[in-house]
Amino acid sequence: MNNIYFLSIQGSYSLLDISLFNNSNIIKNIKEDNFKASSLLIPIIQNLLKENNLKLENLAFIATDQGPGAFTSLRITISTVNGLSFASKIPLIGIDGLDAISTQALKQINNQQKTDIIVALLNAYNDDVYYKINSDKIENQKGYKKIDLLLSDLKNNFENQKIIFIGNAVNLHKDKILNIFDENSAFIDIQNASSQEIALIALDKFKKDKNSLSFKLTPLYLKSQNFAIRPTKK
Repeated sequence: MNNIYFLSIQGSYSLLDISLFNNSNIIKNIKEDNFKASSLLIPIIQNLLKENNLKLENLAFIATDQGPGAFTSLRITISTVNGLSFASKIPLIGIDGLDAISTQALKQINNQQKTDIIVALLNAYNDDVYYKINSDKIENQKGYKKIDLLLSDLKNNFENQKIIFIGNAVNLHKDKILNIFDENSAFIDIQNASSQEIALIALDKFKKDKNSLSFKLTPLYLKSQNFAIRPTKK
């Protein structure tokens, strides 16, 4: 099998998670607090490649979580990979974070129990959540809503059915979830899609669909940036 070296980056929230891969085999993974991402991302990538006797031009592509996520974290991560792509002509593959975290959870659940309903919740701030509902009844429904409205909709659509909740917004709203669903709720501790899961999805896209390659990505916010940016205090 030909070597396909690539980087996978998860930087949509507070954790910067970077992995170097050769085909589906992970070579090394690095995690850092994302508040330092603007100063650490390029040096981490440079050191990661140097340690493995690789250069940017040896990479087949760079994969990254394209959002949704925190506005500043996404902006820094995607601006950085766009700059690398522009400078080195390396293709990019953007991965929807809601799709990736749902896929990761499905793999984990299949080893434990079967369920029809998985709800991914990512923090959109101000009691908003980015969500994806994985169910035979509602196919690939995603977007953003106030948490109270979303939970009410879930209650109406899936009354007396078990729902598994995942994502970094779950702990923020766990009391509300338990109050409405009680024993019909379950939780898996997956905060965000890992760089490993993003890598595997991206590699599959790379092999199957060259149209998935790009040289410039834009963040998937799912809602207006006016909501994503906190107002400046006067």
